[in-house]
Amino acid sequence: MKIKWKHEIKETENIIPERIFKIILQNRRIKDNDSFLNPPSPLSIHLSDFGPAKAELKKQIAKTLKLLEKIKKNSQMIVVYTDYDADGITGGAILCETLHLLGFKVMPYVPHRKLEGYGFSDKGIDKVKKLYNPALIISVDHGITAKEKVTYAKKLGISVIVTDHHLKPEKLPTDAEAIFHIPALSGSGVSYFFSKMIFDHFKHLSSKVYDLTSYFRTDYLAFASIGSVADLVPLVGPTRSIIKHGLEVFRNIKRVGLKEILKDAGIEGRNVTTYEIGFMIAPRINAVGRLEHAIDALRLLCTRDPEKAKKLAANVGEKNRERQDMVEQSVKEARLQISIFKSQIPKLIILVSDKWHEGIIGLIASKIAEEYYRPTIVMTESDDYLK
Repeated sequence: MKIKWKHEIKETENIIPERIFKIILQNRRIKDNDSFLNPPSPLSIHLSDFGPAKAELKKQIAKTLKLLEKIKKNSQMIVVYTDYDADGITGGAILCETLHLLGFKVMPYVPHRKLEGYGFSDKGIDKVKKLYNPALIISVDHGITAKEKVTYAKKLGISVIVTDHHLKPEKLPTDAEAIFHIPALSGSGVSYFFSKMIFDHFKHLSSKVYDLTSYFRTDYLAFASIGSVADLVPLVGPTRSIIKHGLEVFRNIKRVGLKEILKDAGIEGRNVTTYEIGFMIAPRINAVGRLEHAIDALRLLCTRDPEKAKKLAANVGEKNRERQDMVEQSVKEARLQISIFKSQIPKLIILVSDKWHEGIIGLIASKIAEEYYRPTIVMTESDDYLK
């Protein structure tokens, strides 16, 4: 194996730590070392700062605020339709709570992973229409690829605003009232700046200005940092700002749901780093959506009731442990399937079992790919299909 290196430090070279930092940052193509190591506060960053088409973005912002003004005046319902993973749940909590504290009529909606699948679906939109009859749906962490579903919602008389960060398709959901697609952020990151924009516009009408001002400095930053780390967004630019400043607020967090998650994970009172988020906090939030319905994870983040928080956090912790056991057993079964190849492991690993829960097949694939250094596809039976 031939090893290549970008910079060699020789034994005779008298090198100081600052020089090593500089070499590493150069290799990562970081041009502004100071802003990278000391990123600005997210409070100084605004939704209108994201580009490159800033003029178009400002038009989208103006349309959104005008629509929200109309909805608030008419006391119409808004549904925050969020994804079921840690990024979606944290982003959904930020937006839903912001709208609620600003006096909007708002309800969260989280699709069921098995029954509805990812993002918008006809079934999910029909359910939202029947339950809440909203004037507006705002997506969190999905929607940029949902052209047909957005059109379907519009035919039912529901306006849609898309907030997302995923890869943009060739055909955008042009029937959406506005689209906020920011690939430099996570879904929760987009939600943080989108929600802050709404707060800045409507705060003069709210009695909860003090609470919301505090939350954008603390709780919502913590939520956005969880979603950003969980979604493996590169730690550069505004995402670095969110995570750097978000990690600092964990030690002072007062929100009962988040405190109970830290307690269940055994990290209460400890400094929270990206490790604790990636391997202890986010998996607990994800586990509920993998095995049950993720709405309980969102309720946990938003509740003010200590007893309810304790009960919900205990369930979240239990689901995470159940998920860990299921993955461990399923990976053992996957290895047994691979063992028939002996030393001739195929270049592409494809594994099928009707025993594996569809909520964990991605985790099985990830672990097998790491172990065998092969692209891996894992499938399980679901409603007469292979998922």
